[in-house]
Amino acid sequence: MDNYKFALTRSRLVTVTATPVGTSYTDVDQNQDGSCQSSGNTANALAAADLTLGVYNSAGSVAYGTADDTNAGSPEALTGILVPAGTTTVRVGRVGAQTDTQLYRLSVQVSAANLTVTASDGTFENFVRLNWASVPNVTQYLISRSTTNSFITSQTIANGITGITYEDTSAVPGTTYYYWIRAQQNGSVRLVTDDPDSGFRPAPPACVADVDDGSGTGTPDGGVTIDDLLYYLGIYSAGNIAADVDDGSGTGTRDGGVTIDDLLYFLLRYEAGC
Repeated sequence: MDNYKFALTRSRLVTVTATPVGTSYTDVDQNQDGSCQSSGNTANALAAADLTLGVYNSAGSVAYGTADDTNAGSPEALTGILVPAGTTTVRVGRVGAQTDTQLYRLSVQVSAANLTVTASDGTFENFVRLNWASVPNVTQYLISRSTTNSFITSQTIANGITGITYEDTSAVPGTTYYYWIRAQQNGSVRLVTDDPDSGFRPAPPACVADVDDGSGTGTPDGGVTIDDLLYYLGIYSAGNIAADVDDGSGTGTRDGGVTIDDLLYFLLRYEAGC
């Protein structure tokens, strides 16, 4: 078993290939007069062993990917392996006991593309939308979130994700969150995004009943007048999500839908002047 190590400063997609090297030749004995015998055994140095390949963490205890897919004489390759920042171990072995030495060429190709995540900044009223770089052969993605820029303080808010987008509806409006993406590939979970991205849902208006300044554009003006009532009745009748101001609890908590609860709550706040 041959062991190699390489180091990365951030998570990357890596392709590792072990390619056998050698040619076929005839192994003949030499005569006493110095000449060679005309026949002998044919040896294939290219297929002296059936190679195996593995990529592991620094200690060699967690496999990122293993390969024993081809016969002797053919390359073994691991393509698109998610390798986190730090030191990684590569192992090249053989099937069965060693009889002859197999020469091979080992190559490690590291993708130059950064694996990133983007989070929406107040774009969507009811959620924070996340998008991230795709990783091949992933069983699931896991999403972690924190109110500070520290992965150690983050908590997993979703798993079992198979696509590369997610809508965080549990984010509290007006609160900024930092998001990280992890991926399960070949049985182990690894960090995809070293650097998080921050995102947030927009904070609700300071005054629920202040929804328009008379322009019909939904621009608050700091006061509550008949313009606000007329504008709200219009968007409520249209089922516009902007009319979602209460979930029936009377606390001003939005629920993602437009119902009679929203109208009653708005009228209550309108009558109160805010």
